[in-house]
Amino acid sequence: MTRRAAERGFLLLLLAAAAALLPEAWSYRGGSQYFPVLLLVALLACCVAALLRRRAPVPEDAAPFFTSAPRAGLALLLMALYTLALPVVGYFTTSTLLMFAMAWVFGYRDLRVILATIVGYLLFTWLVFTVIFQRDMAREFFMPWILGY
Repeated sequence: MTRRAAERGFLLLLLAAAAALLPEAWSYRGGSQYFPVLLLVALLACCVAALLRRRAPVPEDAAPFFTSAPRAGLALLLMALYTLALPVVGYFTTSTLLMFAMAWVFGYRDLRVILATIVGYLLFTWLVFTVIFQRDMAREFFMPWILGY
């Protein structure tokens, strides 16, 4: 399987999942449906745009889907560990560890860029959920030791 074929298949799967979730998101009550519907519509539009860009025929020397199967396996293992650790350790700590680990797996070594990306993402997440939506994030496992509460 070539990389382009795998990307096309993934986009079709993502398109089908977003389309299937749209009626469920639209059934939410009290105006709470607008944000999930907006995200799903944006996802649908991005999938369609990406599929249209990949309409060109596949060249003969197309890159294979896995340029490094062990690296892809390690990335999937990290995602599984992230999913298992999330309820125990907490979102911010687990996400920070995952982002560092994924950067290492995929060969990114510029620590300034990695740290800026992680801090920016976590600040954005905190701002959206804690400040704008006024929803408390789950208590972090390490926060009593770090912040003293």
